[in-house]
Amino acid sequence: MSDARHALLSAIHQRLTADAVLGAVLAGSQVFDGTPQGVPYPFVATGEVRSRPLDGDDPPTLEHRVELVVHSRAAGRREASDVAERVRMLVDGAALAPAGHRLVSIRHIDTEVIGSRDGRAYRARMRFRALTEAN
Repeated sequence: MSDARHALLSAIHQRLTADAVLGAVLAGSQVFDGTPQGVPYPFVATGEVRSRPLDGDDPPTLEHRVELVVHSRAAGRREASDVAERVRMLVDGAALAPAGHRLVSIRHIDTEVIGSRDGRAYRARMRFRALTEAN
């Protein structure tokens, strides 16, 4: 299961870092697995990831719940929301190719934009549902 999960996350990372529009907004390849320390804002990080097998499928199908988080320190929610929209456009329904697996589907579930308690930062949390099968 973790092999499919890592292959899916790698394919998402490749898709995001290959996009010139997103790269211009993020000032480069600011897409990380987890939240790094000391990097310039804005950036995108992988949040929670859950995977589970769906019963009775042959070949086995895995369901993955993937959270991507945009971190911004711009005034207001606009930057976080705009970056999240670009990420959604790139990932939702994308024809990703996770190594050793076949992507059945990937769909955006929802996005929420949250301000920090001190009002100096915003996070846009996007949740996606993906289904994969082994090749």
